[in-house]
Amino acid sequence: MTALQRVAAFRRGPGGLTDAQFALAIVVGVLLFHVIIIIVPLAYSFWLSLHETNVILRSSEYVGLDLWAEVLFEEETQTATLKSLYFAGVSVVLSLVLSLGMALVLNQEFPGRGILRALILLPWAVSEVVTATMWTVMLEPAWGFFNGALGPLGIVDQGHVWLNKDWALFWLAVAFTWHIAPLGTFFFLAALQTIPQDLYNAARIDRPESSRASIT
Repeated sequence: MTALQRVAAFRRGPGGLTDAQFALAIVVGVLLFHVIIIIVPLAYSFWLSLHETNVILRSSEYVGLDLWAEVLFEEETQTATLKSLYFAGVSVVLSLVLSLGMALVLNQEFPGRGILRALILLPWAVSEVVTATMWTVMLEPAWGFFNGALGPLGIVDQGHVWLNKDWALFWLAVAFTWHIAPLGTFFFLAALQTIPQDLYNAARIDRPESSRASIT
């Protein structure tokens, strides 16, 4: 044991406890708090799921995992699972590409970079209600932005329905990506700015192409 460790071991904290004992008490208290508010309700909910309960007759019968199997093999559950995976996949891919791309742009030196950084953060700052309303208006078939911009160019038909049953989930993922991507952009940007500028300079000398230098 070093001298510093001996001092810490004998130094007394609140209630006459050493630093180590006080830290252990804090950790144990936090763990007990999580057990009470998280683990116990989860365990009780799982126990209830193993019983078929009749609220009117106030009766309960143990059925094991039958209710779980019934739910998992229902068509509605499988459909919801596939849609959730689709939404997650599209959102993650779009967010990753968009966030990394914007971070690479914002990591460069150019006039007005500070203003652009503030503007890019706005989609994340607005509420989900505002985001949903804005995208609903833009995708409106009669007078929405997309039909108004793409219709005269002949790219889509006038009155094209964007939020049909085949594409509604995709556009929901796009709207979610637009809302959350700025946060990922600043995470990537923070990581990029920890790289010393000397490495970029060396990469530009060894590999003149700017794209390869950025990747390096």
